[in-house]
Amino acid sequence: MKKIIFILTLSFLFNSCDIGKAEDRDFVLLPIDSVEMATEYSVGNISEIKLRYKRPSDCHIFNRIYYSYDQNTRFVAIEAVKLNQSNCMPDGESIFEIPLYFKPESSGTYIFKFWLGVDSQNVDQYLIQEVDVL
Repeated sequence: MKKIIFILTLSFLFNSCDIGKAEDRDFVLLPIDSVEMATEYSVGNISEIKLRYKRPSDCHIFNRIYYSYDQNTRFVAIEAVKLNQSNCMPDGESIFEIPLYFKPESSGTYIFKFWLGVDSQNVDQYLIQEVDVL
């Protein structure tokens, strides 16, 4: 009897953890609306950069900060999960704020490119901020 209860419990756990099928959602980048950051940082110190963004609808859910780098250049955007549902409500007014923690490992000038979206020719647009790390 204990084995049956154990098997039923495991079956329930595995079936209840389904977060949806891949075709029910897409991963999309959202543009950054504004940034609040210092102009100078110190090597080895962790500093907070405030990112603000809007979501197109309530079906866009924050997933993570997209962050990549090439030497001293940082590329930053908001990655969201877009649920493919028919009952999504537009939400272009709410502003969300998320912290980005920056810990430079070497001194020099760092260039941050915050993704603003694409222009009419489908070219990526960036808010570019240069900061000094001492």
